[in-house]
Amino acid sequence: MALTPRLFHDAALAIGDSTVLSAQASHHLARVLRARCDDRIVLFNGDGRAYSAILTRVDNRYCEASIESVTDCSNESPLHL
Repeated sequence: MALTPRLFHDAALAIGDSTVLSAQASHHLARVLRARCDDRIVLFNGDGRAYSAILTRVDNRYCEASIESVTDCSNESPLHL
């Protein structure tokens, strides 16, 4: 079972929106991970949520993703320090 790539995207995200990924993220998806259209990814922007998205365009310099759903995620350690 393949893992879903999780990428930082420094922009506001919302369900139903389409967003263009950075050149670095696009290169990583297209060249390193060999992603294709209709592959699923997860985007995060530091607001405490994970945005499930589907790739609608994949190019070495340009990738576009459509946001399908959002989930709240807690990345804090359950250990009391």
